[in-house]
Amino acid sequence: MSVTRWCTSPNPSITVTDTAPLFDEPIGITITGCQPNSEVTLRTRMPLPDGVYESALTYVSDQRGTIDLATMTPIEFESHVPAPMAPFWAMEPIDRQQQAPPEALVRSVAATLTARGADGGLIAEKTIERRLAAEGVTREPIGDPVVGERWLPGGDDPAPGVILFGGSEGGLPPQLPAGLLAARGYAFLSTRVFRSRRNAVDARRNRPPRCSIGDRSISIDSGSDWRPPRRDGVVPWG
Repeated sequence: MSVTRWCTSPNPSITVTDTAPLFDEPIGITITGCQPNSEVTLRTRMPLPDGVYESALTYVSDQRGTIDLATMTPIEFESHVPAPMAPFWAMEPIDRQQQAPPEALVRSVAATLTARGADGGLIAEKTIERRLAAEGVTREPIGDPVVGERWLPGGDDPAPGVILFGGSEGGLPPQLPAGLLAARGYAFLSTRVFRSRRNAVDARRNRPPRCSIGDRSISIDSGSDWRPPRRDGVVPWG
């Protein structure tokens, strides 16, 4: 790694509070060894199953040559409220090419953070793992009598359940909420309504097919007066 005049330390670095957090967990990011009171651009790139995303935010280092995202705001932002996770939620797609098959269980993605000075010289680089699903989580397609997916947490203990009903976009809901909820101990059923001929017919009749989430005691029973179940620890989400 080359060190430019934009560094005051022989070992400039990007430090994070967690190198392998779950995707929705906050990450503390600090850049040290920069030139005091200088502009530094932090570029963050991350592939997701549906494409590659990137952000580029510029910060001004303090008198020690440090940038702490928990206390500082990018100069691009009108608000002066610190946004520690701004490099991630400010991302925009730069490549819409599918990075993984839709049916694949993507457990984690690698996010690369690169800090450069105003002249483009490299200050520091850091790669972290953002986990979309914990070890032990399983994903299983189901197709009879309902089309969808069943996500289960690891272990054999009974689990509370969440049923996700797809919206007008059609197809299966994205992996992200399912994997994270399963990682936290929930059994998760996502249903495919609009791009599934069998489910669509039953939806028009307001009669969902009979389905279950295995031995985790979560089920939907067909019936003309069916409503989203709200008992026995099952929460509808749609």
